[in-house]
Amino acid sequence: MKPNPSGAPNERALILLVNPWIHDFAAYDVWAQPLGMLTLAAILRQHDYRVNYVDCLDRFHPRAPLSDTFRRHGRGPYHKSPLPKPPGLEDVPRTYSRYGIEPEWLRQDLQAAPKPDLILVTSLMTYWYPGVIETIAELKNVFPEVPIVLGGIYATLYPDHAAEFSGADGIITGPGESRILELAAEHTGQAVPARFDPENLDTYPYPAFDLLRKPGYIPLQTSRGCPFKCAYCVSGFLNPRIQRRNPLSVVREIVYWHHRLGISDFAFYDDALLMDADQHAVPMLEAIIASGLTLRFHTPNALHIRNITEETAGLMFAAGFTTLRLGLETTAFDQRRQMDWKVTESEFKRAVD
Repeated sequence: MKPNPSGAPNERALILLVNPWIHDFAAYDVWAQPLGMLTLAAILRQHDYRVNYVDCLDRFHPRAPLSDTFRRHGRGPYHKSPLPKPPGLEDVPRTYSRYGIEPEWLRQDLQAAPKPDLILVTSLMTYWYPGVIETIAELKNVFPEVPIVLGGIYATLYPDHAAEFSGADGIITGPGESRILELAAEHTGQAVPARFDPENLDTYPYPAFDLLRKPGYIPLQTSRGCPFKCAYCVSGFLNPRIQRRNPLSVVREIVYWHHRLGISDFAFYDDALLMDADQHAVPMLEAIIASGLTLRFHTPNALHIRNITEETAGLMFAAGFTTLRLGLETTAFDQRRQMDWKVTESEFKRAVD
């Protein structure tokens, strides 16, 4: 990956990217940023499109209460507002809420912004689709003539449902990097040849984290895909093949964000960070240690337990790994082949030791 370009000519089309609200009984910013959308924003800028970004989950909106601040390692609570419980969930003994900024704040932000030529909305958890629907409705109220395209995980897993209920004018499924320039040209009439290789992660620009109001951590994705095909996991569907970045390019990005934004907390979004560790994680960890920087690393997506050895554990500790999640799906080890065949009981205990 490469740093983002400094800017784009004003005559180019303007594309608005939107991270929608969450509707749920609980939600918390645990190293959760729309990495895919911010990568698309960087690609668009790299190709001279102008971009604007609205985050409905913005914890640091100017009108948000002062209590919505950083917690440990950049995490923190979202602002929230109670909502009626959806049909069928009336008996759940918790408060159902909209997580994110108030609708009035969103409307004011949109009305103060220039009219875009295209709006892109992302989506994450499939059952968060009510927040996506509300977000798109607000966007249409302010910009009724601007086309809205929905992508992300919900749109990929349930495209028919998204097409029928989301209110978007178009649905894009799967990774958007290979289609974003075609999509932008289709809706803006401004085509530009690709300046990166969608099949080579090292040619991507760094995600546009500078669009965040107050970034407290940086998510990293050093690889895509997973060699396992667990029945309960959608990783293989979202990323059917494995792609990896050069481990030293990852370290260059870490150093870049540390010096540019003063970031010390980094969260790995990989599904298989320690797979083929000798060729990937080990040289990356060794380079992080050699940089001499004081950093903290977190693994919200969990690590494959079988790949935690004395060597990798020692390197992770020396590099500054602070929060480790282990990918253990069941402790019913004698029945694990029905759910999780990636680890045995002895391997789990060895990794914990």
